[in-house]
Amino acid sequence: NGVCEKLKFSSTDVSAQTDFDGPEIKMYWNSPDFVNGDVVARQGVLYADLFDEHGIYHYNVSIGRDIVLKSNLQGYDNMILNDVYEPSLDDYRRGRIAVPMDGLEEGTYVFTLKAWDTQNNSSEVELTLVVARNTMMANVYNFPNPFKGETYFNFVNGDLTDNLFVVVEIFDVFGRHVAHFEKETASEGGVVPPIPWDGSALKAGLYVYKLTITNSDGKSVSVSQRMMRQ
Repeated sequence: NGVCEKLKFSSTDVSAQTDFDGPEIKMYWNSPDFVNGDVVARQGVLYADLFDEHGIYHYNVSIGRDIVLKSNLQGYDNMILNDVYEPSLDDYRRGRIAVPMDGLEEGTYVFTLKAWDTQNNSSEVELTLVVARNTMMANVYNFPNPFKGETYFNFVNGDLTDNLFVVVEIFDVFGRHVAHFEKETASEGGVVPPIPWDGSALKAGLYVYKLTITNSDGKSVSVSQRMMRQ
């Protein structure tokens, strides 16, 4: 007649929260500043930053839970990107996907990315970009904006490869010319390197800049945007 004085039972932790949410996905072209539907150059990189509290599933051992990219771009539809996913070195919950592309023809392209977390929850996001070869200049912006010291002027050039002469004129809110600079640069596949400028001499406030580019054929185009000096 044995007596058991210590008997333990295991049970489910009722305080544990059930996870029904899929991963957070931010997809963009070249830069996080990309706006869905932007005009872009003929080459670049499609990025996706992923996050989930339980981690991103990318292990190639479960059918139907792959990281999949779908697109109307030939060669990039139903791409399995498990092996492209790069987990963050110091945070298992985060990771990134980078898919380089070049030689894009003029047109509108739609990309859809689907990913799963390790709790069998999925998320899906969509990105649209436009390649317009006859657009001489598009997507003009400076970054950072607002800025304190140095800022970078960015734009997309529709010419495949060309030498460009860039003039940036800066005006205050009263229309007074306060600064300008010139820069020779080049477009490679429509991609123009960011153009740095030190604006620390400006007083804090709102300004308007006019960015003008002239190509090797002497054709010019100008775009004006606002920026804020902190």
